[in-house]
Amino acid sequence: MNGLMSKVVFLSWLLLNCVLVSAQTNTSVTPVQQRQVTMSLIVTDEHNHQVNNITQADIQVVEDGKLLKIVRFEKDARPLAYTIAIDASSSFEHSFPISLQLAKKFIENNRAEDETRLMAFAGSENIVEVQPFTNDKAKLLEGVAALQALNGATAFIDAAYIIVQTTASYRAGSPVRRAVLLFSDGDDLRSYYKPIQLERLLHETDVQVFVLGNISGLASVPGVLLPQLRWGSIRDDAWRLLHLLAAESGGRIFLPKTTGELVQAAKEINASLDSQYLVTFESAKLGQKNFQKVKLSLVPSRKTEKLIAVTRPGYFPGQREASKKN
Repeated sequence: MNGLMSKVVFLSWLLLNCVLVSAQTNTSVTPVQQRQVTMSLIVTDEHNHQVNNITQADIQVVEDGKLLKIVRFEKDARPLAYTIAIDASSSFEHSFPISLQLAKKFIENNRAEDETRLMAFAGSENIVEVQPFTNDKAKLLEGVAALQALNGATAFIDAAYIIVQTTASYRAGSPVRRAVLLFSDGDDLRSYYKPIQLERLLHETDVQVFVLGNISGLASVPGVLLPQLRWGSIRDDAWRLLHLLAAESGGRIFLPKTTGELVQAAKEINASLDSQYLVTFESAKLGQKNFQKVKLSLVPSRKTEKLIAVTRPGYFPGQREASKKN
């Protein structure tokens, strides 16, 4: 691939996993910062279109049934660093060409300060970094043009885990908003990691995942020859995995069935990458070691009755310190 590709060695990430996660939690903070949590917020309407006219008076944060004090509400002005990850496996081959075209559009829409990384994946041995993080659109477009199908049984969970983990570690400690734009059908035939491990990683890291997928080509009957299936049919498994990525990270998912829906989905993801809110609130739970559920929602009113708050379902105390440094 014209020298642009470098393999992400799967086994090395298994060894480095604990190191990378623990490195995100070793930042010293003041007692005031220890009480504060910052979470991203996207608001959509009943048609799943993004809404950008929300104020602090429109939102509330509830933890253990108690309203929490909102310290700060603002537009997220941090520069964006995001990974475009494209499924290059055989099950996604019919969607591969249009995914490349859309990847080019996203790159062309990047702001000057945005940094993008390009990756492709199939099996565990084929999780490939095509172009490291850069704001050079020419290099990124060259990388897209060089992308080809990859071999190997799809290891979707492994790929998602490594992509999220390495995105989270990029420019650690810097004021950067991190995200993953994932093109895939979610088909998983052979992964080392389990869904629960992927879910925990999403809780521990502040990386939003935006999914643009197509599961129509997957079988809807039980996969009797695939004992690793967790929820029934191959399509059911894929649907749940893709939704897990978006829901647990505070991102969004689109599974368009028509060209019109595909165009609209791309517009919506681009809007979310460009603009969203940051909500900082006080919590007494930061001394806990487990994932803390919290509900960041809209205050019921005529203005908000048909609006939806899109955010992660809680926070992991160990990850909050790094976010507050940001």
